[in-house]
Amino acid sequence: MERLDVTILEREYSFACAPEGREALLAAAQHVDRTMRKLREQNKTGTSAERIAIMAAVQLAAELLATPVGQGNEGDFALGDYKRKIEVLQQMVDGALQRYGNLAQAEADTAPEGKQPEQAPLLPT
Repeated sequence: MERLDVTILEREYSFACAPEGREALLAAAQHVDRTMRKLREQNKTGTSAERIAIMAAVQLAAELLATPVGQGNEGDFALGDYKRKIEVLQQMVDGALQRYGNLAQAEADTAPEGKQPEQAPLLPT
């Protein structure tokens, strides 16, 4: 690891990075600095550096989520599109697991005394 010193909005920051990551980290710091300077110019005098940093973080995150990635069968997608699709799939899985748990509980509640309900496999066989 090596030390990389950068200046963002007239303040010095030190980062530890691998030699192969130096150029990417330097480019990222310069991008953040440009974004923060632009926001400072657009806002009223006296806006705190913290507020400018938060506005820059949100703006950069929005840019990242809107960035097209790859060429799939359905054309370009933004990173945010993938994130939303994953969230929908996660909700579907959670719903299915909840229904499965409710079904298993209902079978256990209605089973004759001393008899355990048959366990269904998690995946079809």
